Amino acid sequence: MKTALCLFKKTADSEVDRPCKLFARLNPGAADNVDSGGHGTKIDSIVRRIQSMEAGAKCLMFSQWPDMLKLMHQALVAAGVHCFLVQQKRDFDKTLKLFKQYPEGCVLAIPFKHGANGLNVVEANHVILIEPLLHPGVEAQAINRIHRIGQDKSTTVHKFVVRNSVEESILVLQEKKKCITGTGVTKSDKERVTWTDWAMLLQLVRGKLVMFPLTNK
Repeated sequence: MKTALCLFKKTADSEVDRPCKLFARLNPGAADNVDSGGHGTKIDSIVRRIQSMEAGAKCLMFSQWPDMLKLMHQALVAAGVHCFLVQQKRDFDKTLKLFKQYPEGCVLAIPFKHGANGLNVVEANHVILIEPLLHPGVEAQAINRIHRIGQDKSTTVHKFVVRNSVEESILVLQEKKKCITGTGVTKSDKERVTWTDWAMLLQLVRGKLVMFPLTNK
């Protein structure tokens, strides 16, 4: 499985103005540091990445924000890419079946909470993670939807992150969890989102912690 990490600059203009309300409340005046100001550029980058995929490629696209998935759906349809959008949990099975049976390349846009666990979607060979999550275990579950028994195609994971934003700070915390060692630290300790993680993320956003270099493993 290949992993492609796409880092790009945060822009002043945005199609999505969704600051993290928790951070904004705890860190007054810092909304510019925690909003999703690069999402206009991110949408364009994701559309171009999907258009550059091999003919017939099927892709699962995950986000924790339903509004972001709607915007991606609109952008992909406008660009001539067939995209199925999961909006309600009750529609998930029907939409998934349509995606699997579609005879050409297409995209299935899914909220993490509906489609990250328990599915076998070997019809797809690409996964797009629109933003990183504090809980790396949920990301791993989403990726594993295509990396299952019966998969006979090369698979690729595409991660999109805005530089100098809260998203990059979340990547740092993900690296921290990967590097946890020591007596008494279990796998679930690494994957669980703790209050310490939230505190460290707030410090990273405020620039009070040194960010070690990102690695792409």
